[in-house]
Amino acid sequence: MEKCYLCAEGPLQAVYEHSSGCLLVRCPACGLLYFPQAPSHEYWSSQNIEVYTLPEVQQEERRKFHRYLDWLASELPAGKVLDYGCGIGTFIECALERGWQAHGVEASQEIVRYAQRERKLPIWHLQEWSPEVYDAITLWDVLEHLDDPRGTLQGLVQHLKAGGLLMLETPDANFILRRLGLQASRLSRGAFDLARFFFYPDHRYYFSAKTIALLVEQVGLELRWIRQGTTPIPKVMGKLRRVHRASWMIQGMARLALASAQIVGGNKLILCARLPAHPKTLKIQTP
Repeated sequence: MEKCYLCAEGPLQAVYEHSSGCLLVRCPACGLLYFPQAPSHEYWSSQNIEVYTLPEVQQEERRKFHRYLDWLASELPAGKVLDYGCGIGTFIECALERGWQAHGVEASQEIVRYAQRERKLPIWHLQEWSPEVYDAITLWDVLEHLDDPRGTLQGLVQHLKAGGLLMLETPDANFILRRLGLQASRLSRGAFDLARFFFYPDHRYYFSAKTIALLVEQVGLELRWIRQGTTPIPKVMGKLRRVHRASWMIQGMARLALASAQIVGGNKLILCARLPAHPKTLKIQTP
């Protein structure tokens, strides 16, 4: 099988086959978990917009983003921030309230039209975006969806000031229930398929603290810290009900999993990295 996307070592190990036929692989050298091939998809939909605008979801999202802005403020003063893959713009809204010059870019034309028309936020479609130089760039639950996360970060770093920060959030591959679900599916040879609740091809990449640190190092950034967080329960419940039309049993299992995540440390990684004043020229191995 092909060499690893991240470290260029191989061969890769097949660890799980999703019901869509997509194969999840693991690199034995660095530990990266990912789907080398996954169907294209449109993440944002009218149902997703409905979920993210629910009052209980907005309350949790705003609480989370103000906490992240506190962390950002502890690293550098308010300046110009780009939210890449900004969705309906809740982070931008919070950043503007905190004195940042904030705007966002988004791949979905539908969500851009909604954010501009209904929320009056400075959000642009990727094809209409004119990059500037930023003090900070953020990617919240974006990296795992990208076909080429390293290439995207390399492009974004070119628009980051020396000493500027990149912050991102992404699912934690080492979340204990995710690991146990994968193990249950493997040992039962699919008869007890819990992995399907934790691995799905629209999330192509599952980074651990080790592999996400390696990724940001490859694009010339210096790691500041990695922290853990938990997906807000109202957001997950809203998606399961309105987007996936999930059964009550699945909704109950998801609620239990997230409650467990809060106890054991979280199911997400939040990373902060800095572009040094004199960036290194790195040679990146590619498969």
